Amino acid sequence: MKKILLMLVVCVLCISSTVLAGNVNVQLNGKNVDFTDNEGNKVEAQIINSRTMVPMRKIFELLGASIEWNGGNQTVLATKDDISIKLQIGNEIAEVIRAGKTEKVKLDSMPVIVNNRTLVPLRFISESLEKQVGWDAQNQTAIIIDYDYFLEKIKSSTPNLYKALTTMPVQGATIQITRNYNDLTNSANNTTSTVYATVSQKSKNEQNISIDFSGNSLLFKEIVEEGWGSIALDVAYDDDGITYNTNSSVLSKMLDSNRKTYKELGLTGKYNMSFSELAKELLKIDENNLDVNSFGKIREEYDNFLKLFSFSETGGVSNIKAGAIKYSNANNVYIDYTKFDNIIVENEFFQVYNLINKLLFNYDVTLNELLYDTSNISFELTSQNQGENMITNITIKLQNDYNELYTYVIKINKK
Repeated sequence: MKKILLMLVVCVLCISSTVLAGNVNVQLNGKNVDFTDNEGNKVEAQIINSRTMVPMRKIFELLGASIEWNGGNQTVLATKDDISIKLQIGNEIAEVIRAGKTEKVKLDSMPVIVNNRTLVPLRFISESLEKQVGWDAQNQTAIIIDYDYFLEKIKSSTPNLYKALTTMPVQGATIQITRNYNDLTNSANNTTSTVYATVSQKSKNEQNISIDFSGNSLLFKEIVEEGWGSIALDVAYDDDGITYNTNSSVLSKMLDSNRKTYKELGLTGKYNMSFSELAKELLKIDENNLDVNSFGKIREEYDNFLKLFSFSETGGVSNIKAGAIKYSNANNVYIDYTKFDNIIVENEFFQVYNLINKLLFNYDVTLNELLYDTSNISFELTSQNQGENMITNITIKLQNDYNELYTYVIKINKK
């Protein structure tokens, strides 16, 4: 009798595990993935060693990667842009090559062959290709969000601007940021402050940055009086932080060391972050909160945000414009602006912005706090190719409930 009961228990467990494997769904950008191949054969996503395993060729193609299969040693090489992934059947060590750097990764579940189809770990593949992954336990569904989707609006309507945003210049850039403060009730309080920066690219992750401050605001007057109205730094970025050197004794004393980690500066992201990863940082939902409805929520929020702007491109001149945007601080409607203050990315404007705010001033006032009392925002961006240069002009006007108007004029010349 005990043997019969034991056999029944084993059978039930086997049936249960088979059902669990067969009921696993995969969702990409809100749509369920059909893993039927070109020959009409279908291999379901399966749970192996508590990991979701999916057909190799289909998942790589869906995520925009090309693949090379070597049947002799049973290895696959998948490539998308500057990312390559190397896997081998039965080998728990995978290789991820990103921007020429190779990282060896130990897999929780090795690639296997099931019914003549190669299955690979979904999370590892997706995250290596810079996608966000989550698990909806209630619906037994693995969730993938590809943030490249959200760049298509810019890419399709203003391709020159998209190219400027996603292509790192060889030589560097000049950036001028002018901040005009206007007291609409007493013009005697008006001030103008200007930061002028020149970025010279020494190598992919090394720059020389010179910064000049001028203006009649109290802060900028103090900067000039203290002897560092004009400074120069050699800056090197790596995976963990920033190393810098300067010949300014005042600045050296203030900085107290020649290295700051991103964590110390309150920055997130990484230096070689792609524009897709930047979109992910700005829009993503916490992985633990992802479910089958998450992509729809993100898309709705993003579409509502884009409706505030008009996109156009004529004769090589890109234009994005918005007027009279009503900012709402409640529940971070649209985009959480604080994320712009706390991100490190391979882009000269972000680098200079963060260098000034975080490294030089340890500036803790976030954009959300700045915009809290703002009743209206107007925004205009134009970008134009001039020979080998990309000229971008941005004007942002913020008017708050206290009859104060802040105007930011940003000019970027990428060489």
